[in-house]
Amino acid sequence: MGFIFAFSPFLMHYLIDYYGVPAVLAVLLSLLMGVAAGFANGFITVALRVPSFIATLGTGFILFGLMLTTSNAYPANIPGKAQGIGHWIGTYAWAEITWAIVLVVIFQIALSRTRWGLHTVAVGGNILGAAEAGVSVAKIKYSAFMLTGFMGALVGLQEAFRTNSIDPSSGGRCSTRSRARSSAARRSPAGRAPSSARSSARSCSRP
Repeated sequence: MGFIFAFSPFLMHYLIDYYGVPAVLAVLLSLLMGVAAGFANGFITVALRVPSFIATLGTGFILFGLMLTTSNAYPANIPGKAQGIGHWIGTYAWAEITWAIVLVVIFQIALSRTRWGLHTVAVGGNILGAAEAGVSVAKIKYSAFMLTGFMGALVGLQEAFRTNSIDPSSGGRCSTRSRARSSAARRSPAGRAPSSARSSARSCSRP
């Protein structure tokens, strides 16, 4: 998700500044890229039976490599044509909290009031029991990966507009650290990451 976070605003910048794509369309394509990346991760995990940790790490480094190669690892400014729509995505002080509240309400309703939501909760709680009850685990996994990709792309755009900067390496650092923390937690007898991994992960949120 961290790599999608970084790739989304970079793709928007590339589409607008190099291909003359209208700002609104470029934002939509950037969000669609997140959905497509999530679908790819879902396919690798569900159809090819590759562990999700390995699948997302592999596709993430592909995106990371594309960003570093095409940008020469240099940050870029937000395209002027996108400043208008950027106000509603993340520039205004109230934009991000408004998006957060709206999305929380939507997902709360979806997870508690729809069949998809109940199936998602069932798969997350007991994947074997959900499968035996007739839930399509594969479809739920695909939807979860695609929604995660969409959210990563959206937050990446929000942060880029908020800071007025597109840093192609922003997502890779934190994603790698968070994965290291998760891996350390799996190896720990107590199921908790060592203090060094926890402090490394916390540093991702610092400027």
